Amino acid sequence: MRTFRIDLWDDSEYERDDGFMPCMEVVLMKTGTYGYDPTVPCPPRPMVLICPGGGYDFTSDWEGEPAAAQYQAQGFHTAVLHYSVGKSKFPKQLYDIAKAMLLIRQHAAEWEVNPDQIVVCGFSAGGHEAGMLATLWHEPFLAEHFGAESEIFRPNLAILAYPVITSGIYAHKGSFDHLAGEDSNLRDYVSLEKRVSEHTPPVYLWHTVTDDTVPVMNSILFAEALAEHGVNFELRLYPRGGHGMSIATRDVDDNNKFGHDDPYIHGWVQESIHFIHFHFGSESAEPNGFPINSKK
Repeated sequence: MRTFRIDLWDDSEYERDDGFMPCMEVVLMKTGTYGYDPTVPCPPRPMVLICPGGGYDFTSDWEGEPAAAQYQAQGFHTAVLHYSVGKSKFPKQLYDIAKAMLLIRQHAAEWEVNPDQIVVCGFSAGGHEAGMLATLWHEPFLAEHFGAESEIFRPNLAILAYPVITSGIYAHKGSFDHLAGEDSNLRDYVSLEKRVSEHTPPVYLWHTVTDDTVPVMNSILFAEALAEHGVNFELRLYPRGGHGMSIATRDVDDNNKFGHDDPYIHGWVQESIHFIHFHFGSESAEPNGFPINSKK
């Protein structure tokens, strides 16, 4: 296993807010050969790019590393994205995740990442961050900003956990206040149920129906838009649980202070892994779930 942090920008490219620089914390799983047989090479692995939540005010620790560890256990490379928050407004956040995707694909050979198997995974406002890339990757202004072809920014799958989606009546107001301020046109533009198109990759969504911070209608509206545009998706709605459940184990709870340790809801992790294997054609897999016979 190899771990490192990589800044997304240099000082000439990014105006720092309070000294912060967007970055990725990358974990690359062991590569090389399988077992003791040097004739069996290890193919490039999928990468899961994780966006923690925090209402675009901060990025939460409990939705970063704990989630990454779940996917590492299945043989996936991971990267946790610490994107622009606080005083930063759109499009800084979109540029951050687009730059992260650009770096992953530029380093795919070196990092032994399959460039056709990159997943964006986001929680709450991080779900909005991941969802922006999934729905806006093909926008001309993004390609123009980076001087690159649009396809390099396209995620192959998206996993959205209790995501912030809509700026309408079911909005999480704080997220949109931080992201777009009082600009009504911008708030409408980043209402993601309106940005779904045939260009959107397949999406796994989950939410609790009792979420009293980000209403479950955010996921339902997004799922309806995906269905209307013929985009493949899976939607899991759990009948209990609050907001910010993350992986729903004691690792993200504080002596059961929040009630986040819930084996029933923790099931979403394995379901999302099944979703990845289904779409990457990896029904034949190692016991830990790492795909052997992968296809695009």
